[in-house]
Amino acid sequence: MVEGIRRIFRKLELFFADGESPGPEELRESFQVRYHTFKQLINANTQALEAMAEIEEAMQGRISFGFGFVRARTARVTALVYSIIRNLEALAPGRYAALFDSFEIIRGNIQAAMPPVEKHVEGRRVVSLAEIDRNDSGECGTKMAHLGELKNRMGLRVPDGFVVTADACRQFMESGGLREEIDRIIQSAAATEPAQMQMLAASVAQLVMDAEMPPEIGSAITREYEALATRLGHRPNVAVRSSALGEDESGSSYAGQYRSLLNIHSDNLLSSYKEVVAALYGVQAMGYRLKRGLDTPSMCVGFIEMVGAQAGGVVYTRDPMSEHAEAVLISSTWGRPKSVVDGAGLADSFVVDRRTLALRERNIAVKSTCLRSSAQEGVSSDCVPPDKVSAQSLTDGQVEELARTCLRIERQFGYPQDIEFAIDGQGEVVYLQARAVMLTAEPVLRPLPDSAAVLMAGGVRVSGGIAAGKVHHVLKSASALVFEPGGVLVARQPSPDLAVLLPSASALITELGGVAGHLATVAREFQVPALFGLQDALDQIPDGAMVTVDADGRRVLKGVVESLLEPDVGQANLMEGSPVFQTLAAIAEHVTPLHLLDPEGLRFRPENCTTLHDITRFCHEKAVAEMFSFGRSHKFSRYEAKQLHVDGSPKQFWVVNLQDGFVAEPEDKWVELGNIASIPMLAMWKGMNAFSWDGPPAVDGRGFLSVMFEASMNPKLNVTGGGSLAFKNYFMISREFCSLQSRFGFHFCNVEALVGEYAVENYVGFRFFGGAADPGRRRLRVLLVAEVLEGFGFRTMVREDSLAARVEGRDKDFMISRLAVLGHMIMHTRQLDMIMRDLGQARAYKAKLCSQLSELLNNGEYACRT
Repeated sequence: MVEGIRRIFRKLELFFADGESPGPEELRESFQVRYHTFKQLINANTQALEAMAEIEEAMQGRISFGFGFVRARTARVTALVYSIIRNLEALAPGRYAALFDSFEIIRGNIQAAMPPVEKHVEGRRVVSLAEIDRNDSGECGTKMAHLGELKNRMGLRVPDGFVVTADACRQFMESGGLREEIDRIIQSAAATEPAQMQMLAASVAQLVMDAEMPPEIGSAITREYEALATRLGHRPNVAVRSSALGEDESGSSYAGQYRSLLNIHSDNLLSSYKEVVAALYGVQAMGYRLKRGLDTPSMCVGFIEMVGAQAGGVVYTRDPMSEHAEAVLISSTWGRPKSVVDGAGLADSFVVDRRTLALRERNIAVKSTCLRSSAQEGVSSDCVPPDKVSAQSLTDGQVEELARTCLRIERQFGYPQDIEFAIDGQGEVVYLQARAVMLTAEPVLRPLPDSAAVLMAGGVRVSGGIAAGKVHHVLKSASALVFEPGGVLVARQPSPDLAVLLPSASALITELGGVAGHLATVAREFQVPALFGLQDALDQIPDGAMVTVDADGRRVLKGVVESLLEPDVGQANLMEGSPVFQTLAAIAEHVTPLHLLDPEGLRFRPENCTTLHDITRFCHEKAVAEMFSFGRSHKFSRYEAKQLHVDGSPKQFWVVNLQDGFVAEPEDKWVELGNIASIPMLAMWKGMNAFSWDGPPAVDGRGFLSVMFEASMNPKLNVTGGGSLAFKNYFMISREFCSLQSRFGFHFCNVEALVGEYAVENYVGFRFFGGAADPGRRRLRVLLVAEVLEGFGFRTMVREDSLAARVEGRDKDFMISRLAVLGHMIMHTRQLDMIMRDLGQARAYKAKLCSQLSELLNNGEYACRT
């Protein structure tokens, strides 16, 4: 017992040691570096979880995707996780070095599952469209390769032309150091704002346009154009179309991000080529790649003959808004299809049954203008003749032919298609483009029986399905220990700690959260129907009630609705069995599963990380611990601290300014409360002073003797003594950060908090230990404190007579309110251990605490849940 007291004081001495300590500037610099590194790690962690969520959504099979999606998402999540590891290494050098080994093993497994990237044929700079098919996408880009597939494998009418390959683009970009100069400009600009991006794009585009074309590429383009003219018997104007590697891949289509030029004269072939290549660095394209985590690809460029177009448009072989609607959608207008593609004009629409090709629906628009090729170059708007303004732009026969042929194209590629077409002067269909269409799946909602009663509706569907079970509110760590298998788990927030319960849960509901996050990922992995963000669920869904959770319908029903629980056969996985789906599934095994569920478990170690998700979970947990050990692991000279004054009255608190914690730097040895700018410190101070402390509670005889015995055995427990440890309570602050190291009476506590505008970065941690009563009373005291804090959303861990509590990832106002709770608890739990054998008095004191806290927060929503 006495040895336990000594250990407490050894810990406290580390907090306030007068040994070697850094100067104020060194201390502040250390904090700023640590603070910036932590924020970088949290940001990368959030983005990595979002990328994993995208992979899991694709695995649900309700969207079509291609290898471009797989490569892009895999590259993005791998890079982000490596960034997380590097930032943790910066926070704790050498402490978790084994993470790098685990990462390399996982990355090797991912690379082994990834098919090799199709390689271009070295030296082939220009290729005729007649020589390629979809297997040439690595050389000619997906757009042109698919056009070659339509022409050469399916025998469809496609304009003649040729492709300048990826190899030619690489050669052009490497000539004269062009690529290096572009990279230098982009890196030095560090553009993020729209205006900056515009200026950057303009400067890079000019650099490309001014670059000298390698003679061998220029002569190859000219030579192939002459061959095209010979085949056609005239010198045609051409469409110069982007076909970047990855463009038109499902999941990363780049739709509308690059440049295509129409009706270009032969004199302008080389300048048009450079203009299309320069579009790689357009504002939209760079922003798209940045958002999707994609590298800058090589730009293949197609030179395609311009065909006359009396009408044109777009075909979707499936309704992009509903995968289950068995319909082909066709939109068309007079003239060139560009206005339909761009959505710039009114168009006729036709709905064709996929099975029978019967025309289900037609809507004829008023089409007063159209786009036509200009006499010399380019396209221009023209008036539609009066007799055609309200006329159907396609005949019924053309509609049926388009539907039939486009369904053939879908079967050829194996997934739904978005197809651009034109009707030439002879009324024949000419196919201009074919790419995968992105489908948005809507869950199949089953009708409710008349007897069904809806308890709640809304929230976010993070994992689909329908399940029923007995409601189990999980509000405290102890609640999880009695969770019944098959129960419906209802919690306030989607804490990762709940993941251990999911294999035995029938459904999951939380009041907070969304699709990105550890718990959402695990819910999808275990296929547990889950609704997040269902506000007031704990109040509206009674603990112990039987309910049916319809995640697809975003509703919770009273009782067990048997008719909804029948096996669902209506939702097909469109991608399952395809090569690209199998590849993603193999890769996902090393990315999304989460095995490290318990941060306190023996297996929570770097060498046990077997997926990228494991690494993100481990790093997040350890980064929080490392960041918020700053106040306890950094010594400082007490002479750098300013004593806190409130209205001129000195308080037993000293403040160290780490960065921007003061409104203005005080010249004296003290600082007024009004000069404090730290958000978390002010929030805690509010709670500490909201109610006056009535002094220690009445003590029974045993409690008093226990305290007297402990105090007499160790003179360091004499809080009235003049030693260096008496009443020295320190705040270390910046505007958004606060570390409090304090001693009140016989107990000690530490609060570390980061509170700002970005909820994902926000964190409050609390450690509480010590006391002068016997160990049994001290343990009961921390259990009471833990129970109160859990009622306010803290996750707690009790070990012997010490308590650790935390809350994180919530908005600024919520975190401020919880710091006020901690401030109140610090001031009003002093010497509480002395009454812990009187359970009645303990319960009464807990009720008093909860009442005061609810009044402090002035919101019944935050009242203690017991």
